[in-house]
Amino acid sequence: MPLIDRIYMGEALKEARKALEAGEVPVGAVVVHRRQLIGRAHHQTHALNDPTAHAPMIAITQAANALGSRWLKSATLYATVKPCPMCAGALTLAGVERVVYGAPARASRRRRAVALRGRVLPSECTALLVAYQRRRRQRQQLTMERCRSG
Repeated sequence: MPLIDRIYMGEALKEARKALEAGEVPVGAVVVHRRQLIGRAHHQTHALNDPTAHAPMIAITQAANALGSRWLKSATLYATVKPCPMCAGALTLAGVERVVYGAPARASRRRRAVALRGRVLPSECTALLVAYQRRRRQRQQLTMERCRSG
């Protein structure tokens, strides 16, 4: 095990201990970018009354703010517990390169399936997405033209 992983996991453990002291699930996470710690957090779901306030989610937000970008390429997340599906999705969206975790996740006994209903006003919803993509392409074309002429 690389020494650097042990060092940063130690930082994640410090955060997990803070969660335990606060009566939260003892999970801690840190985000490291180019050997610099740019985000650190512990679970705060009870304190914030927010079911999404998992340690990795908060650490990702801090890291993105520190870099001034939603992209966390070349970053590593260290978490004391394997990230849940929500956190794993956020890590993927942020482009985090690597995840190092301590303990495997324990399945919650309270998880229930969510009822899904699709295709409600699909044309209107799709039109918004199409409009967004069109605007995005137009902005990209303008940027490319400016670069060519400048």
